[in-house]
Amino acid sequence: MQKSSFCAFDYSKVASGSSQAAGVEASYKLFSFGANNSATSQQIQEKQSSVCTDGFGSEKYSSKASNFAKNVYQGSLDSWNRCQALAQQGVNFDLQVDQSMQGATVTLSTTSSGSTVNFNGLDQIGLGRSICTTTRNSNTGSSTGKVLTVDKTTSLKFNSASKLTITCERQMSSDGKGGLFADAQTLVFNTSAGSYQVPMVTIGLSPRVTVEQAVADLQSSINFQIQKIKSDVSTEITNAVDNVNTTLQNQKRICTGRSATASSWAKYSSGDGSKYVDIDTSKCGFTKTPNYFTSVSSLDAGNGMWYSLGSAGIYRPTNKGFAVYLSSKFTNIPDDWFINWIAIEQ
Repeated sequence: MQKSSFCAFDYSKVASGSSQAAGVEASYKLFSFGANNSATSQQIQEKQSSVCTDGFGSEKYSSKASNFAKNVYQGSLDSWNRCQALAQQGVNFDLQVDQSMQGATVTLSTTSSGSTVNFNGLDQIGLGRSICTTTRNSNTGSSTGKVLTVDKTTSLKFNSASKLTITCERQMSSDGKGGLFADAQTLVFNTSAGSYQVPMVTIGLSPRVTVEQAVADLQSSINFQIQKIKSDVSTEITNAVDNVNTTLQNQKRICTGRSATASSWAKYSSGDGSKYVDIDTSKCGFTKTPNYFTSVSSLDAGNGMWYSLGSAGIYRPTNKGFAVYLSSKFTNIPDDWFINWIAIEQ
């Protein structure tokens, strides 16, 4: 902020007129949220005079500015920044509040005559509620005698010549002792150029907690507990799976099966009736070649298996199978013979 713009403006004159004094003091209350260390209008005037007298470049000014900044509530600075941001987007935002803080009037216009901005509704955040109205016509934008309720669905246009004025009256409740109170809330005025929030402080000594708020608090607590339980269960499952995987990795994998009967085997030598069979073990899913163990069996226990030769021999072993060559003292291998096998992966 330049010295000329700050020191050229006399804040004491703003509050000197009775018609404006109430509005200025209410503005301080609005932006300070009733903080214990918030600045009053008199303090603002005194500090302005002191700062401008000492000069902006002096150490004395720097010290005073630093100390004074600690006593100015951050809400006023945030509100000023929001006003400036809207102004940069071409929107003037004028706020008037009554001294009792039971109502506020906002006037929106554009900074240039050639632009038009859309008003995109009013949101109300918090437990408190206000009834907001305007006399603007939603279709033509012209002023009429009809009062229109303003809510989050309201859509209007405004410019420098056709301003939009919205008046909000806070809904007061009885505390049962002859007094009135209102819960805190924030009015959010949405435009196509940006949004502006007007915080409305709690009035009275009996701000309520609604059923909705109680339910929301309970739901929040429940959600926290659910998330904690989910996290604990997830950790337990992960640990259990890791333990199972470790156990399986440390164990030997075993797979068993038997071949087709010899009636479908291929002949190896026509002279002695020997045959061979390729046995597929891919179902086992071995990643490396296991140890194979075999024996010969028959559908008929009395057909001379004790005369077989080669039933324990393993040929061309891989992780997906192996071959067995078999012969017998009989002329041919009986058709009902088959091979039992066991595979063990280390």
